[in-house]
Amino acid sequence: MDANLLSDREIEVLKLVGQGKSNKEIAIDLEISVNTVKVHIGRIFQKINVTSRTEATLFAIEHGIIKSPGNQIVEEDLETQVTENQNTKKTWQEYINQKRWLLIVSGILIAAGLYLLIARPAFLMHRQKPVEIPQQKWVEMASMTEPRSSMAVVIFEEKIIVIGGRSNKGALSSVEMYNPLSGTWSVLNEKPTAVFDASAAVIGEKIYVPGGATADGSLTKVVEVFNPRKNEWDACAELPVAISE
Repeated sequence: MDANLLSDREIEVLKLVGQGKSNKEIAIDLEISVNTVKVHIGRIFQKINVTSRTEATLFAIEHGIIKSPGNQIVEEDLETQVTENQNTKKTWQEYINQKRWLLIVSGILIAAGLYLLIARPAFLMHRQKPVEIPQQKWVEMASMTEPRSSMAVVIFEEKIIVIGGRSNKGALSSVEMYNPLSGTWSVLNEKPTAVFDASAAVIGEKIYVPGGATADGSLTKVVEVFNPRKNEWDACAELPVAISE
């Protein structure tokens, strides 16, 4: 398996899995939801062809994504060994005979560390309180920066992204993103082509916006792609036929 198949976000998640963190702890560290963490872990398992967190951790250690908890102990022990050999000029066999119990204890400590890291016994697991189901009701949230209708809306990593649409000014090219954790809207780079009645789809880590209606009401073949991580728009091959939602 090739670690290059993993995206930057998936490598971040795999590192935290390798550290023995639970889905909730990973969600807190990356400021995403637990469901999103589960989706990332499912994709990681599929890409590297594993079926458990233990196998995923071993994969990460083998490919240098994380370090084995025993590496530091072994490296320090080897440095001590070299120093003693230089000072006393003893043979390897003499050193091993003298340090035999130290090596055995170190091996036991390394094995215990790996067990605690990978297996995560039940007594170390964080016990979560039962989630209380809130009473269903409508709550008014923060308003968008610019009023609009007929816009394209997608969900990307638990954030709402609103693209284009129509207002009293006509077709819009503005793009806004709502973060439920902070309850705020932020303005992103504008779409190159102002459209309304367009649809949008998330594929991988990019948002594709095909077609739509322009300011004069005519349909367009333009397909534009937005990268939320870089906040950049790129052009794509045009549609064979102009369409709108």
